[in-house]
Amino acid sequence: MPGGINGVDLAGRLGSTRPRLEILYMSGYTEEAAIRFGVPRGASRFLAKPFLPDDLLAKVADLLEARDGNQRNGGDHLR
Repeated sequence: MPGGINGVDLAGRLGSTRPRLEILYMSGYTEEAAIRFGVPRGASRFLAKPFLPDDLLAKVADLLEARDGNQRNGGDHLR
């Protein structure tokens, strides 16, 4: 990414100012390799490249559904 920042660092910066921000990590690496680079563990937050548009749509829907269900239950476990 431009400016020498990586996605994990950007997510940390954004998350510190917007704690309820949903973050979906995407990488050409496998999820296990991405975790070694600092991507949080959790399949709901990771999408491996290449992916189809329907894969992205399903992943975003999963994140939003989890967030909405969590808000109804009073929790705040997702960024």
